[in-house]
Amino acid sequence: MTSLIVIVLTFVAGVYATNTTTQNPYANKTVCYDHVGCFNNLPPFDNAAFDLPRSPEEVGTEFLLFTRGNPSSPDRLSYVSQTSISSSHYRGDIPTKIIIHGFANTVNTRWLYTMKDAFLAKGEFNVIIVAWGNGAKAPDYNQAVSNTRMVATQTRLLVQRLFHASGSLGNIHIIGHSLGAHTAGSTGRQLRGNLGRITGLDPAEPDFENHPEGVRIDPTDALFVDIIHTNGAPIRRGGAGLMQVSGHVDFYVNGGERQPGCPDLVTGAVEQLFTRNVSGAVLAASCSHGRSHEYFTESILTNCPFNAYPCESYEKFSAGGCRVCGAAGCSQLGLNADQNNGRGKMFLNTQSVQPFCVRCDDRVRDTRLGRPAASDGGRQWGTRTTDPHHTVHTTDILNEHTVHTTDPHHKVHTADRLNEHTVHTTDRLNEHTVHTTDRLNEHTEHTTDRLNEHTVHTTDRLNEHTVQTAHIKRTHSTHNRQIKRTHRTHNRQIKRTHSTHNRQIKRTYSTHNRSPSQSTHSRQIKRTHSTHNRQIKRTHSTHNRQIKRTHRTHN
Repeated sequence: MTSLIVIVLTFVAGVYATNTTTQNPYANKTVCYDHVGCFNNLPPFDNAAFDLPRSPEEVGTEFLLFTRGNPSSPDRLSYVSQTSISSSHYRGDIPTKIIIHGFANTVNTRWLYTMKDAFLAKGEFNVIIVAWGNGAKAPDYNQAVSNTRMVATQTRLLVQRLFHASGSLGNIHIIGHSLGAHTAGSTGRQLRGNLGRITGLDPAEPDFENHPEGVRIDPTDALFVDIIHTNGAPIRRGGAGLMQVSGHVDFYVNGGERQPGCPDLVTGAVEQLFTRNVSGAVLAASCSHGRSHEYFTESILTNCPFNAYPCESYEKFSAGGCRVCGAAGCSQLGLNADQNNGRGKMFLNTQSVQPFCVRCDDRVRDTRLGRPAASDGGRQWGTRTTDPHHTVHTTDILNEHTVHTTDPHHKVHTADRLNEHTVHTTDRLNEHTVHTTDRLNEHTEHTTDRLNEHTVHTTDRLNEHTVQTAHIKRTHSTHNRQIKRTHRTHNRQIKRTHSTHNRQIKRTYSTHNRSPSQSTHSRQIKRTHSTHNRQIKRTHSTHNRQIKRTHRTHN
């Protein structure tokens, strides 16, 4: 009982410890082991609180091979021995399915064998269960995260030996749940993305959400990667899986956060523990997270296709806005996902109990789905059938519908529904009117505020313009006064020059009257005029420079 309670509480609260930022004394370390090589905790592999993978002996990974030749007694394969493969029931001419469990599961976990049995009932497969229970023990989630790197390396070495036996990686399909999904991704990454397919069943969120693609599962890990999201709610609300798009096609079942028929993880688990119902607590802790492998297992043998549709969000899908395939094409969750051309985010709903698949008579008519899905009886969606049982079934449904429609109780019920619809429509119309009026009032208030702001802004600009105009007027007035002063100064200089010139002329004539020499007088006259002209030129030059300086100052 104690160990089961630890498992529940680990999923409820223990994963919060993965987000701590306390400095770890074991940071930047490296460990090496025989056959598998070395591992360090340098970024991006510091996501597990610097924990390093334990040794192969401590992790205790087992590879159990089942085929139709040995459906219940497995062959134990070894990643260090080619003989373990050549002496087993392994066949290189048939597809290989490798199933990897996640945190707190062991070699005895039941769903592994339920999926294995479904594959062997479906057809000829090599089914290999990868059990690493010692390395996935609760409550040390961080250590289990780190140990996925060890298990992935061991699985990669085994796959390489399978390749030597069969010569192909394209027919190998790895299915991993929770931490097993990231283990599958790491295996494919080490094989340079050459694996045929990887299916991630609700990949674990803690220590992986928003981390680089080199750490978590991503579309480059295989030729085709499909992801089933069933428990992507935030951890505080009991989520354990990724909501992040991680594959070529991502199926968000019932929105991808939690599943119908499952109790809330936190309140459900605690309630069951307080009533001493340990098995109920375990169910509450793993229900939505585990639905991913239940859906996939059901898809292997059912004739009901898990039809999924491309959509932007679950809200839009739930409102009925995405029930056509469009250019992106649709897909089918589960085994036949790789038989359809749909890519990107896909949405679908399920029942709350088994069988989970929702049968829909209105199949989507779309020719982009690729080859007919095996689970659909070999028929394309929307094609007609000549199956007599289908015809009888359709006739029965039509007769039941006719009887039901002519029933007077049905007419009363229809009238009631019509009245309810009318009331509902009226209420919605009133709500819309009130909402429109409120929006109109808000818009009017907003427009008035903007107009007031514009008026204030215009007034401010006008005041600024008035101030600038007054400044320009003062500047012009100052300039005019400077021009007037300059002209007055120039006139005074001209007067002084003429006065000086007249005095010189008088002196010259006076000298001439006293001097007997006419030539001397002429020279004096010339020098006087020459001096006068130079003075006039200098005066004009000075005046022009003053005028230019005044204009520059004004500008």
